[in-house]
Amino acid sequence: MFKRFYKWISTKLKKQSPGAPETIASSAGTFSEGFQKLRLQHFTAREFLTLGAGHYNTRSRGYGLNNHPPRVLWAKLYQLARVLDEIRERLNEPIKLHSVYRSERYNAAIGGAPISRHKLGQAADISCPTKSSTALWAVCIQARRDEIFEGGIGLYDTFVHIDIRGKRANWDRRQ
Repeated sequence: MFKRFYKWISTKLKKQSPGAPETIASSAGTFSEGFQKLRLQHFTAREFLTLGAGHYNTRSRGYGLNNHPPRVLWAKLYQLARVLDEIRERLNEPIKLHSVYRSERYNAAIGGAPISRHKLGQAADISCPTKSSTALWAVCIQARRDEIFEGGIGLYDTFVHIDIRGKRANWDRRQ
């Protein structure tokens, strides 16, 4: 009981601190301005504003359908960015962001899950050019064990899905 109360009160206090994603998002003029305040070591705002390969591919059903995340989702994206920055630090190798925020129309067009965390600014599909998706997945699992985040981790043939849904979920969709 005390442990749950401590976790709840800690969460509330973190949200009010000047460096909290919610505080940064509410005071930022642009997504990039807020992102700079995170002081991440490994990522830029531009990487988190990727619209996904399908948005740019004229043969994709998602061509031209994605857009940048609305302001209301910036805090979640900033929180996700901190998690991915820590994973990148632990991996000690570059991480490529393939898909982060997805609009409703884009997500549907590319066959994303109807309740996708990408639509909420809480998920990213990532890969590492120098490591297998299994090796990247293992680093993500360990980061979650170390309580860097609480969320889902999905293993695919060429990438790893990671999200900050607030509860643990794992899946393996390799062929």
